[in-house]
Amino acid sequence: MVSQVFFCSYRFWSRSTVLLAILPLHLLTRARWALIAFIGFQRTIRNSQPSFNRLVVGKDVLTIEDIIEENQRNAGYGEKMLLLKKESEYVGFVTYLLQNPHDNCSWIGLFIIRHDHERKGIGTIALALLEGRLKEHKIDRVRLCVQHGNIKGASFWNQHGFHVINSGFDNRNNRIDIYEKAFR
Repeated sequence: MVSQVFFCSYRFWSRSTVLLAILPLHLLTRARWALIAFIGFQRTIRNSQPSFNRLVVGKDVLTIEDIIEENQRNAGYGEKMLLLKKESEYVGFVTYLLQNPHDNCSWIGLFIIRHDHERKGIGTIALALLEGRLKEHKIDRVRLCVQHGNIKGASFWNQHGFHVINSGFDNRNNRIDIYEKAFR
């Protein structure tokens, strides 16, 4: 039930059995109890994907401190988050920037589904809803990066109309491909 979610005052979308909420990260710092629950949720989702963590941050398991540090850094950029809830459990989240201060483009930051819920259509639903949200803001394209070696990620983005526009290194010096999708 949506009314049981701690951030229920935000706008919700419903499609199939997945519920999404837009959650500006800076608002969590005002409610300590919500922040604690939110960090636990993020840690559970992130640590269900140890090979992704190893590829991106160099270790299988992220600590609470790792999550807090990442949230603080990203909140400074104005990052927003979509929480993915299927029936009564959280199954993933998506972070995004409407306008990245480095290139003024919209970016998807982290798009992660809990390991035991992969390949069930949740990512496709979440992406469609995120694209709709971006279009509401008159955004006509979005970018993201995929670390070299993230074969599942590259496949997902290719299947959903993204294409590589450049290559480089992320802020942890990992080789990446930068993908982009223009909306119709």
